Formats: sequence, C-alpha cells, structure tokens
Amino acid sequence: MSKPIISIVMPTYNVEPYLPAAIESVIAQTLGDWELLVVDDGSTDASNAVAQRYAANDHRIKVLKKENGGLSDARNYGLERAQGQFVHFFDSDDSIEHDFYETLVAAIEQKNDDFVICGFYKDHEQNEGEIWSEAFHCDEIRTPLPKNLSYNKNIYYYAWNKLYRTEFLKKNQLFFEKGLSVIEDVEFFSRVIDCSPSFRCIDYLGYRYQIRKRPTLGNEYSEQLIPSHLRSVSIQCSLLEKFCGDKEILQHDQGDMALSTVQWVLHCLFNYSNYGFFKKYNKVKEVINDKNVQHYIRDYKTTGFVNGFMKVATKNKWGLLIAIFYSLRKKLLRQ
Repeated sequence: MSKPIISIVMPTYNVEPYLPAAIESVIAQTLGDWELLVVDDGSTDASNAVAQRYAANDHRIKVLKKENGGLSDARNYGLERAQGQFVHFFDSDDSIEHDFYETLVAAIEQKNDDFVICGFYKDHEQNEGEIWSEAFHCDEIRTPLPKNLSYNKNIYYYAWNKLYRTEFLKKNQLFFEKGLSVIEDVEFFSRVIDCSPSFRCIDYLGYRYQIRKRPTLGNEYSEQLIPSHLRSVSIQCSLLEKFCGDKEILQHDQGDMALSTVQWVLHCLFNYSNYGFFKKYNKVKEVINDKNVQHYIRDYKTTGFVNGFMKVATKNKWGLLIAIFYSLRKKLLRQ
C-alpha cells in the first residue's frame, strides 16, 4: 500500500459536538490522498464513537486511542505514526477550506521548502449560533527573510496554519513539549526556527479557528497561566530577533509583545481567578518584576492612555496601583 501525501494529526478530547464538522471538512478536500489520524486522548464523551463511525466508511481515517496526556502528547503520538510526506496538526473543533491541502502542497513544493504558513479566520461564536469571522492575512514572503520584517504573532504563533515536511520534523527531532499548555505552539515553533529551515508564507485564508462560548486554557485562569506566559515573553522576543534585523522595529515589537502579554495575564487574573485582592496584588508583583518583562519594556514607546499607564506603572513596578486599576476596571465593565 502506497504512503499518502499528507498525514493529518487530529488530537481529540471531549469534542463530540464539533468533531463531525472537522472530519467532514477533511473528507471534502479537493486533494484526497491523505490519512487522518484521529488521536483520542482519553475522551470521556462519545468522541471516539463518532470518529469510529467515520473510520468505518473511509479507510483513510484511523482512530488511535491513548491515555490522556494532553494536547502536546497527543500531537507527538500522531506525528510518530505519520506516514505522509507532509504533516498537518489539526485541532478537532476547527475546520478547513475545501482546497486547503491542495493549496498548501502546491506552495511547499514550489521551492521544496520545509514548511509553509497560511492565513486563517477566527470564527467567534455569538449568541443563538451566530458567527463573527475575523480574517488574519499572511504577507507573501519566503526565506531569506527581509531585514525590516515585523513579526506577526497571530501568523507564526499557531501550529495548525502550517504544513510541515514530515522528514524535516523527524530528522530534527521536533516534537511538542509534553505537559506544556497555552504556549506549546510558540515553544515548538521557536525550535523549528532554530533549525534554520526554508519556508514561505502565502496570503491564503485556509484554516478556520473556532472560538467557542466556553472556557478554554486561553480565556480562563490557572496556576500555570502566569509562568507559561512569562516564559512566552522570553520565547517570542527571542523569535523576534531571528525574524527582524531592523533594530528600531525589533525594539518596538519586543516591547509591544511584553506589554501585551502583561495586560492579557492581568486581565485573566482579575476576571477569571477567585483570589482575594491581596493575593492578586502579589501575582501582579510576580508579573511586573519578571526580568524579561522589565528588559523589553524599558525603552518601549507606546501611545494611548491604558498602554501608556501600563508601560510606566510596569517599568516603575507600581504593583499596588496596577492592582487597584484592574480591580476598578473590572467593576466598571460590569456596570
């Protein structure tokens, strides 16, 4: 039996209502030479049964069941078993355009690159089933990168808007860090870039990332959120140095990355945690005292009242003032 062109690794954990749409968007592809590896990561709902029904009717679909180990572990499990020339990491509650694989394979083969990146939609689930779509375009570039490139974290951050050459990942032992969540994609990509790959970005909106009206690791508070995002500051600011050779643009983008991360972490802390004020205050101090945060915002020039206030308050380590600001902001937004 010949090997498929593409291996699609689809980690699955308790996504019974959304899995059919994800699988059907694969079945509908204009390029049909693929294998779909549905990695059931210990689901406790009927996700496995849903996947098995599709597998019974399509030999290209394989259901792999394993004990729960998290998203990174499930992706690695699928990657280790991938037989295709190329591999795509597909989240099981998302979907793709009908020509997604045909378009990305054509792009990666044009110059025999190690991987290709495309743009995507974020589909925000509204009340009564309505969807608001937000488009994230990708500038047409390829390696070697232009000196004045500005790093677009929305494009480079995620694993699912990229098609990789399987041999490139396996040869360089590029697997996801097990146990890591929230920033596993950017940590993985930072090691991909360290291998000096050839790649290109294409202005094609092919992936549909679904933002559900339910808590996720990205919009709730957990004990790992602060250390993970502080680590992300270091990772992404180091990535910026690899992408941009213009000192002024680099300094601005690193400062913007650090400050926006601080603001997101504090938003989650004050809106989604059950901590009392003084524990939140101590967490604020942990965030703003981080050496990387302090380093990258030091010479950052920003505009606007909130950004300006947060830059000055963070730089001067005014933790109590920041904690009061976020507490009052939360109360005002609820009125």
